[in-house]
Amino acid sequence: MLHLRWTLSSWLDKLTTPMAQSLARTTLVAAALCLFALTGMADLKALAKSLFFILLANTGLVALLAMAGGRKLASRFALAANAAIVIHSCIEGFLYFQYGLTFKDSVVADALGATNTDEVLEFFVHYWPSMAMVSAFGLTALALLAWLEKRLPETAPSDAWARATSGSIALLFIALHFNPTMRAENPFFYWPRYYTTYHDSVAQLEAMRVQMAGQQDTEDLTYSGPEKHTVVLVVGESVNRANLSLYGYQRKTTPHLDAQRKDLLVFGDVVSSDAATIQSVVKMLTPATLNNPRFNPSKPTVLTQARQAGYEVHWISNQQRNDGPIQMLAEQADHAVFINQRTGRNATSLDEGLIPHLKNVLHRPAPKKFIVVHLMGAHLHYDLRYPKRFAKFKDADDRVHASMKQASRPFWIRNARNEYDNAILYGDHVLNALLSNLQRSVGPEPATFLYVSDHGQEVGHSRNFSGHSATDASGYEIPLIMWTNREDKVTAAARDSLEARPYQADVLDHTIVGLLDIRTASYQPDRDLLSADFRPPVRTLNGRSYTPHRAPSPPTSPAPPAPPNNRGVRSDIRTRTWPYGQMQQIIAANMPNRGRFRARWASSTA
Repeated sequence: MLHLRWTLSSWLDKLTTPMAQSLARTTLVAAALCLFALTGMADLKALAKSLFFILLANTGLVALLAMAGGRKLASRFALAANAAIVIHSCIEGFLYFQYGLTFKDSVVADALGATNTDEVLEFFVHYWPSMAMVSAFGLTALALLAWLEKRLPETAPSDAWARATSGSIALLFIALHFNPTMRAENPFFYWPRYYTTYHDSVAQLEAMRVQMAGQQDTEDLTYSGPEKHTVVLVVGESVNRANLSLYGYQRKTTPHLDAQRKDLLVFGDVVSSDAATIQSVVKMLTPATLNNPRFNPSKPTVLTQARQAGYEVHWISNQQRNDGPIQMLAEQADHAVFINQRTGRNATSLDEGLIPHLKNVLHRPAPKKFIVVHLMGAHLHYDLRYPKRFAKFKDADDRVHASMKQASRPFWIRNARNEYDNAILYGDHVLNALLSNLQRSVGPEPATFLYVSDHGQEVGHSRNFSGHSATDASGYEIPLIMWTNREDKVTAAARDSLEARPYQADVLDHTIVGLLDIRTASYQPDRDLLSADFRPPVRTLNGRSYTPHRAPSPPTSPAPPAPPNNRGVRSDIRTRTWPYGQMQQIIAANMPNRGRFRARWASSTA
């Protein structure tokens, strides 16, 4: 160790020219950014742009300052600039590491604009290990930068050639800022602009609220359904269909739904539009789609169309109030109830509390009712989503547990899977109670029950991670389940073909409008999952073309487990090869992310 320190000190003492010192700074920052990329906190394209930026900044501006004003001025400027780059990379790296997103993605600004103190606290509680790791990387890099500036010697006078070279590089660095892509790599430009964008998002959200509270556009519509009609839409939370025994999961997580299988439509190839609640639910209930994601608040929604058609519209929620656009949608109902009076999602507010409210609504005299029930479902933290009596899979030693061990899933991921499956089991109990109440209430009168999750969840399915995931198909693959006593909507002969239809939930509003027997100019039957005119859509997840990793089949019997491979990644996932040998295997088995190394849909990685 002493020999290493002596060798390093001797090497630094030889760096007496501004250009040599700038290259040393560049090397240190580049090494830190390469480590970030190696551990999954940046993709290669972002890494290349950042390396080019810091090379020009240090060899151009810093070297020129050192020649003009001496080492002290250059050192202060270099420390500030390089520290800003490292901090910027840490913040961006954490978001990319955790979600496969960047701050430039609109979903991030939307989420920040609609978040609250409770969700911030929950975020820190759940993601502190990843935040601690990123912080450790960043603080180590900053400490090394400060040490380097302290150890560098005074610079010798530079010749004309060195000054000309640095000046030319500095001019190139300045000129690159006319390119918006490269300008975004400069933290001193990036964050002020992002701050403005964030506040614009908040202002836009408030403008939407005002506009939705005022007069909305109406459109000519006709109602062609029965005189008495009840439609219940249940929106789940964070449910991956792979964890439902109804879809072939090895654990008996949905015994009640399994028992009613012959009376249900179980769609086996449905994905959400987004891996986040707000964006997904808004697209389900409004004209917004993946191709046109910005919702125009003056346009009719499913709720306003239902009211215009004579339905009494109810919104019953176990989610918290003031959840941005979702709250605005709830305010379009005739009656809205929010039962979650606790500290948001970071406390126990069980979904069964919604059951008596649904009972009350079902007994109201209105002949036509459209009821939206918004569950807490299987949202983080999973152990808060069910009472203790449903902890069936705690410390389970079964085939799922054995399969996860073979896939090198650590204890905390296996434990998270157990808690998640307990939440799914409790969700089955709640769904059965909601459906049973509807069936008893309506008797022979026409009624439909539709259950869909807002998005999926990654819980050790593809990697050592639990939570929302925009880079794994598990973050999008959702259940869509329907019960109806209307033979005009679903015939026994058509059941199998309907269940096999591929679908994406950003156009679910057309299916709902069809179930409500509403016809408008905006209704597109080719987007209605139950329509004879339905056409399979081109589906994308996080901007990438999506193809199921295996052909969907009717979910009537348990599917065989996928054999584990030696990297802890499911063998049905086509994964890119790294050039890092054994390090690849270590990180792939133990680090919780990276979309570019774990490309999940075959068509984008072929």
